[in-house]
Amino acid sequence: ALSTRNDEPSRASRPFDADRDGFVMGEGAAAVIIEREAHALARGATILAEMAGFGYSADAYRLTAPEPEGVGMALSMARAIEDGGMTPENIDYINAHGTSTAANDKAETKALRDVLGARLEEVAVSGTKSVIGHLIHGAGAVGAVVATKTVMEQSVHPTANYETPDPDCALNIVAGAPVSRSIDGVLVNAFGFGGQNATLAVRRYAGT
Repeated sequence: ALSTRNDEPSRASRPFDADRDGFVMGEGAAAVIIEREAHALARGATILAEMAGFGYSADAYRLTAPEPEGVGMALSMARAIEDGGMTPENIDYINAHGTSTAANDKAETKALRDVLGARLEEVAVSGTKSVIGHLIHGAGAVGAVVATKTVMEQSVHPTANYETPDPDCALNIVAGAPVSRSIDGVLVNAFGFGGQNATLAVRRYAGT
């Protein structure tokens, strides 16, 4: 699962790139404090974004590999969209799990296509692990922070080291530089060993 590009460590993590060969371990953490809307309004807080929905599934395919067709991943995303009272048309950006492994990136692409269909062509995708590595249990919380900042700044961060498109990962990958665009709905994917799949749906707060 780990990259062996030891001669070029800064170029080793390359989600969705055809030359990816595994993930890179990273260090970091994030904490997200979620507050009820009524409470936030009562104290005059600046609401950064809305945590709209959550989805989870467990495909239990293999300990260290995802189900190849992304069935569990798709179920997780579909449940998050439904829980948030959203539709695929409400999704503008995907903060992908994007580990930079051959199996994960391909399965996640299939799952995205199954869930979003034609809408996927319009959705921006980027992989945060390309710049900070894989934080394992800390990855999902960092993804939630990235999603919140994306909604706040209306800007999508690029995927580092995305140089050679992979036909099996045909996504609208943001690379090279940040892209400013209208972002209302975001999906954050966090998929773990053993087939644990979790997705958050984050959206711009209606009052902003």
